[in-house]
Amino acid sequence: MNQEVKNAVNFGLTEIRTTSHLKKIIKAKQQIVSGINYEVEFELENKEIWTIKVYKDLSGNYSLLDKSKQK
Repeated sequence: MNQEVKNAVNFGLTEIRTTSHLKKIIKAKQQIVSGINYEVEFELENKEIWTIKVYKDLSGNYSLLDKSKQK
């Protein structure tokens, strides 16, 4: 995983307001648009698995587009 994916995950973690820490990134996709879309699936230390979609605009600002926790 590159640093940009890690930055997107760190932003997503603040947005989902979890107190658990990242255990591992399971998979990640990037899509170049007028900025970059990241879709990342990851596991937290508390064993929750999340998928987030984060958009990074051309100025470097992040937005959380979607989030879902697997049951």
